[in-house]
Amino acid sequence: VFTVKPDAMGKPYRAKSRTVVLGNLEQRTWSKAERYAPVLGSTSARLLAAQAVSKGRVLKQGDCKNAFCQPDLPDDEIVIVIPPKGCPFSPPGTYWKLNKTLYGLSRSPHHWYEKLTGALTRLGFKPCDHDPCLLRATPLPGQPPITIGIYVDDFAYFSESDEVEKWFETKMAKEFTVDFMGPVSYFLGCRYDWIRDTDGDLTLHMSQ
Repeated sequence: VFTVKPDAMGKPYRAKSRTVVLGNLEQRTWSKAERYAPVLGSTSARLLAAQAVSKGRVLKQGDCKNAFCQPDLPDDEIVIVIPPKGCPFSPPGTYWKLNKTLYGLSRSPHHWYEKLTGALTRLGFKPCDHDPCLLRATPLPGQPPITIGIYVDDFAYFSESDEVEKWFETKMAKEFTVDFMGPVSYFLGCRYDWIRDTDGDLTLHMSQ
């Protein structure tokens, strides 16, 4: 599948290609619970932004690359696929047995969510009671906490401490291939405009 990813203004930003499994041809039927992967709610995203502004901090954003290609497939989930047409590494009659998930598989979102939240749990993050995709941790003694909101492979985060934010970025980079994009400018369909006045007070304008 070939796509062109737009920027915040809707202009072409980056060309992407993905090998996608025809999940509609899967022979195994999974229950909703086996396929389920929660995402950050819009109310939680606004709460996260409000918390950041109340502390005078700008939300930062990150993107995990090739998210659905990272989790390992369990031994009891055997998936055999036909290579894409024109694949230079696969002669006619060749089939692939997947070792990892791919885009299109019914359980790929679930496996990615489990991998990402598992890594965050090991770093000390705990989910909010009302939204499992809003998490917080206090990793460094004597330092303020860090809060993160995750939506599939995109996430936004902030801490009152630059040191804590740097700790988080270093740890995440060891777990995944991550593109840290600085202040949030476009997240979950909303544009974020950050304004800091001459007195140092921070204001955020969110729009669609």
